[in-house]
Amino acid sequence: MRTARSTVELAHGDTAYTIHGQLGAPRSLLVFGGFHFPRNCDRFFAELGGRLGADFCVLTYDYYGRGDSADPGQRYDEALYLDQATQLLAKLELSGPLDLLGYSFGGNVVARFAAAQPERARSLTISGPFGAWAPFLAPARLLPRIGLGWLLDRLYWRMLRGELARGFDDPTTHAAVIEHMLAVELEIRGRDPGKLRRAILGTFRHFPTDTRAKIESLAGRELPILLVSGVRDSVCPIEHIRAMHASLSGSRLVELDANHNDPWLVEPMREQLLTALVEFLR
Repeated sequence: MRTARSTVELAHGDTAYTIHGQLGAPRSLLVFGGFHFPRNCDRFFAELGGRLGADFCVLTYDYYGRGDSADPGQRYDEALYLDQATQLLAKLELSGPLDLLGYSFGGNVVARFAAAQPERARSLTISGPFGAWAPFLAPARLLPRIGLGWLLDRLYWRMLRGELARGFDDPTTHAAVIEHMLAVELEIRGRDPGKLRRAILGTFRHFPTDTRAKIESLAGRELPILLVSGVRDSVCPIEHIRAMHASLSGSRLVELDANHNDPWLVEPMREQLLTALVEFLR
């Protein structure tokens, strides 16, 4: 499976993206990543592209303010996120319907993209959507608005190792994975701490909280939908994904027997998710 990473200039700044497969393949899967950046998940999406075969191209990208993408110096609201995806597709000359996948925070963005541009959605997959069925926790939204975003930022980075470990049933057996994930996050943050901080806090402050209504608006469309979550996921409670499934008649629900919000990082969730995605997309 060919993997190529590059950067393209968009209206609000450079956007870094990775292509697994051949651009221009008959089908393209656009991945909307989590709150930070998809680098920890590159290996998973490369393997997914390999299993899907030559008919598929898998495209991931860094949101503005994350990874190697620019800080646009604007509000991190719905318009900014959707404009970035739309402009990236135009630059890469991907004009037809796409398979769409959003995980964690990306569940918000992909649902809004599918609702705003239904003609671009060939299928929709939402995995462990953080803050999609129920809004972000009130402190995360309030602190940036009252000038205390620095406190939220400081608390997060102090708690990061513990938060990463919490997703494993037995963190001691996955110590190397946890340390690698932590190193990746800290290395990218270290390039420009201010950029990442502005992106995270700006999103908490300005990103809308009515994603549930956007998801419900997809009901009744002839759109294949796959919903995935770990049954003990503390970031996206399984009750939320089940309620989402009930509201979207005809959608498929896959419950993974584990508790990590990023199932591509943990066995056996990783293999379960790969199998579910390949069966759904093919």
